[in-house]
Amino acid sequence: MINYKMSVHLFRVFELNNAPPLENLFPRIQADALPERLRTVANYQMRLEHIAPPNTDGNRTRFWFLDFTKLRFEHGPGKVGTTTPIEGFALNDDEGFGEETAALYDPQTKYMIVQYNHHGVRAASIQEYFSTYFLDPNQVSAYQLRIQLDGTADARLAHKRVLTKLQFKVAPPQITAAHRNANVGLSRALDFNDRFDGANLEVVIQAEKGGALNFQSATSLINKLKELVAVGEAGGERIVSKFEVVGKDDPVSRNDAINMLAPKLESVVDQLQLGLDRRFTLESRWRSLARARNGWTQYVPD
Repeated sequence: MINYKMSVHLFRVFELNNAPPLENLFPRIQADALPERLRTVANYQMRLEHIAPPNTDGNRTRFWFLDFTKLRFEHGPGKVGTTTPIEGFALNDDEGFGEETAALYDPQTKYMIVQYNHHGVRAASIQEYFSTYFLDPNQVSAYQLRIQLDGTADARLAHKRVLTKLQFKVAPPQITAAHRNANVGLSRALDFNDRFDGANLEVVIQAEKGGALNFQSATSLINKLKELVAVGEAGGERIVSKFEVVGKDDPVSRNDAINMLAPKLESVVDQLQLGLDRRFTLESRWRSLARARNGWTQYVPD
């Protein structure tokens, strides 16, 4: 018997500009009919199709279980048998192919676990969907999903008491105005790059021999770059293509170079069930998300 598997990623949800708690949106979306839930994001239509609130029939947890659908109206697959030739599906004009992405949201910790579907809805589209679902011209609100990266590099950096070098390479055209203005040093460097219409900006900041960088300023810039890395990962973009920090645990230790472009945290979960229609069942995908969360206790508090 085949043990079907899927990959999942962990995100932290941030509510920006006084946006209401994300879980407040779910009942309002659930009250809308399916056609009313459709939104065009990244040049395709998507919607939040299934919502299972906490402590309800079929969901006795404190989590919200969600399932997003991406509608595809372009070229798609056919059906085929071992003794029959491939043929197309009989679809109406308003019908296409659907790609599913399941998610688990924990309102207590603000963490969301999202199924990875290469052809389906991604985290960047999910955050845009929520941010634009209830458009109010009098209130700017937004939700941001920041992917959790492997913590090895952060753990090494946390021990550094002396920072001697910071090197990074970014793509300024992909950085939003909000992120540009969040750090004075980065903003000035980006403004300088803009004067030359540069597509990429590479910066090396190094202390003199035996010296150290200003720890507070360097740490502030490092945190901003880490945020840009997470934003890029969530959107499938490479905003930061080089990011290295050199430091010491104490003034007499040797320099240690840390590559901060850590891989995103990923878990591969199994025991997915295949339905008669050759789709993974919604219930088995949701159960797999819950198991993944239980395995990430070092990142997600109970």
